[in-house]
Amino acid sequence: MSETPQSRWKTAWSYLLSIKHLASESPDVHSHHSPAIYLLGGFVLELGFKAFLSGRGATFKFDHDLNALYSDYLRQGGEDDPGLAGMIDMMAVPHKRHFWRYMPNEEQLLVPTPAALAKHLEPFLISIANQVSGGPEYSEAWLAAG
Repeated sequence: MSETPQSRWKTAWSYLLSIKHLASESPDVHSHHSPAIYLLGGFVLELGFKAFLSGRGATFKFDHDLNALYSDYLRQGGEDDPGLAGMIDMMAVPHKRHFWRYMPNEEQLLVPTPAALAKHLEPFLISIANQVSGGPEYSEAWLAAG
């Protein structure tokens, strides 16, 4: 399978839809769905940044460093969002270490609520589609695909 900006974005969008479903079932940070929510949330961020960067012709490392991807995203003209920056701060280390493969001890959790995660990730992905596709009128196919 050839990875394109749109294929990365569509995968991120599908993960976001799963987060929204799981968050409606388990809105608490300590719920039995939280490892899945945060694992998927890290992938949404990673794939969103990679969709944006590849759509702008930029190169990036194929790793899981959300901080580096966010910095590259901003350098390439991505929209700065304090809410998104805060999520990167909380999610970067757990995502890079695959922390969410197992249920962590509650005292280790410093993450947004599942609802807050979904709330910030949806506009982020819509912004990516608009920026990479050339604007809202061109991103309708991307959004319809989700």
